[in-house]
Amino acid sequence: MPTPGCETFNTESFIHEGHEVKHGYHYMLVINEKFRKIDEPLLPIGCISYQVDESGKQLFVKTDYSYQDYHLRKASKKLE
Repeated sequence: MPTPGCETFNTESFIHEGHEVKHGYHYMLVINEKFRKIDEPLLPIGCISYQVDESGKQLFVKTDYSYQDYHLRKASKKLE
């Protein structure tokens, strides 16, 4: 069974490759496919989500996202 909330990080590059979530009665696998370096962090600019069954098998593409317009702000003060 998929593990909702499970995050996948590449341990060599430290890139967030994807995560699993549960939406009501079904599970989704979200895979970050494209990345862009903005200032210092490497951010996902394209991802695809699949509906998966209880064994984690990909059933079909649910959504295909593209993020192009990031605006990063630096914190003005330290949060306590």
